[in-house]
Amino acid sequence: MNIVRLHFCVDIDIKGFFDNINHTKLIKQCMTIGIKDMKVISIIKAMLKAPIHYKDGRVEIPDKGTPQGGILSPLLSNICLNELDWWISNQWATFQTKTKYVVRLSKVSVLKKKSNLTEVYLIRYADDFKLMCRNRESAERMFKITKQFLNNRLKLEISKKKSKIVNLRNEKSEFLGFSIKAVKNGKKVAHTWIRDSAIKKCTENLRGTIKKIQKNPTMENVLLYNSQVRGIQNYYQIVTHISKSLRKIGYKTDRIAYNRLRYIAKINHKDEQYRERFKGFNFKTWSVNNITLFSIQAMKCRNPMSFSNKAPKKLMIKQDKKIEVEKLYEKISSENSKEYNKDWNAKRAVLYHRENCICYVTGEYVKHNEFAIHHIIPREYGGKDDLENLIILKKEIHIELYKKNPSFSNPKFDELRKEILNCKN
Repeated sequence: MNIVRLHFCVDIDIKGFFDNINHTKLIKQCMTIGIKDMKVISIIKAMLKAPIHYKDGRVEIPDKGTPQGGILSPLLSNICLNELDWWISNQWATFQTKTKYVVRLSKVSVLKKKSNLTEVYLIRYADDFKLMCRNRESAERMFKITKQFLNNRLKLEISKKKSKIVNLRNEKSEFLGFSIKAVKNGKKVAHTWIRDSAIKKCTENLRGTIKKIQKNPTMENVLLYNSQVRGIQNYYQIVTHISKSLRKIGYKTDRIAYNRLRYIAKINHKDEQYRERFKGFNFKTWSVNNITLFSIQAMKCRNPMSFSNKAPKKLMIKQDKKIEVEKLYEKISSENSKEYNKDWNAKRAVLYHRENCICYVTGEYVKHNEFAIHHIIPREYGGKDDLENLIILKKEIHIELYKKNPSFSNPKFDELRKEILNCKN
């Protein structure tokens, strides 16, 4: 939008998309894209016809739509709309010309001068999509023919209330939780915000977790809150006005935290994880169970980064470590986590983060599912589960420590081994 100045956006909302996908059309599309195995087709048909059981005892066999929450539904939705993608693409972007152009911009220039084609580009995520056009006339034409295509070819209707044409120079358009507008800054530049409904939803989710912490101030609930904050910040980090948007959430959550946690929390105490993640920010903080609640508003806009093979190795390693920490926190804060005792599981996460994903003995990076916790003074000899008595090791190194004749050796390994032997004696 910034470069090509496509300021007219056609917002199209498909009415009840997942409930109205035509089964016959979908099966034909599956076969068209290359699914020839009739066993696979039969399984897809069976999943589409999965009975719906209602609370009043009724059972209904659907004749259209995909199973709500079904594992196959996202894939089937993309198969259904794949035809729409190519139809719109062939209107302009992949339009076949007699002359073969090596440079795409040369083809675009000729099409603008010598054809009556409508310049249009598609942006789609699942059933949420937009068409970007250069002027209102083009936008109105694409709106009309896209509506006809969806109705005639895919048997889908659009929502008249939610579908409209937006001039991004005058008003915002919403997409995947973002609000987008073209703002004049020398030239028209895309500015983004978190949409109001997403701000409200995020605030309610954090409010609910703060209530959980008030009723049950465990390490598990504090980590759950922090994982929610990280999730919101990571998803919306590319928003240009991220600070303004998150301040709206932060203002409300700070008031909730003050009212509910002031008698059970340490005020303005910042643990190591907080100081590491939020360097340069100085917001009022609340610490429960010696873990600091993350500040939702402590975030700056970050440009989307492309991690190709040419990306600096140090940058990729740093990002990998961050991802591994996030994975472990998500796993630990999950209410369905049954792999370890909840409190012990939470300590594992804090320790893994504190040690920066590095094995104590080898000094090498270790993934979130490939490390073991070692007690410097073993439990059976009075060692406690305090963080000061814990280190992270590669699983294979941890196994070697307790062998009679270990095949591995280095100064740190030998030191830990000696500590174990001294305790035994």
